[in-house]
Amino acid sequence: CYGDSWYAFTPVVVIVLIGFTVALPLSIALYLFVHRKELYSTAVYQRVGFLYAPFNRSAPWWAVHDVVLKMLLTGMLIYVPEEERAGIAIILCMIALCNLNYFRPHKSLLLFWLSQLSFLITSIKYVFATILSAIDQDGSPGTTARVLTIGTFLIALDVCFILVAIGTIIAAGMLLRRKMHAQEVARRDCV
Repeated sequence: CYGDSWYAFTPVVVIVLIGFTVALPLSIALYLFVHRKELYSTAVYQRVGFLYAPFNRSAPWWAVHDVVLKMLLTGMLIYVPEEERAGIAIILCMIALCNLNYFRPHKSLLLFWLSQLSFLITSIKYVFATILSAIDQDGSPGTTARVLTIGTFLIALDVCFILVAIGTIIAAGMLLRRKMHAQEVARRDCV
């Protein structure tokens, strides 16, 4: 750190930090706000419709919400003191859960419930991070066994989420296949 090569690479880090982390979500949010009344016009939808096509008309900005939330949970939390980090993360996850349930942004019910589960599991993980921090300071006998139990539970949560995500992908594929089959039958009936 703080050598010549470190200082030589600093501009790249600053450009990526400002450009990707701040400017990209901000410019997308600004564009969506400026064109909010014409988001579903042909011209705007062809240009940037891919950003909000999977979302309901009530929440075309949800992609920006997700990016900002992920940025806060993965990047900005390192600037919060270690003792408060898990608590702040829990608050962010609870706000995300409230927003998800209030706005119901996803057109797909499967994706909505997968997002719900994702935010819930992330919140649970941060709750257990505070518990692990307390256990670490506790110093009572059996600490290793308690930590091992919590670790096993967290791994089981991840495995469950992966299995649910795979099930969601399979279910979405089956729904898509059923829709395509129904359209094909309807097309044959019209001919």
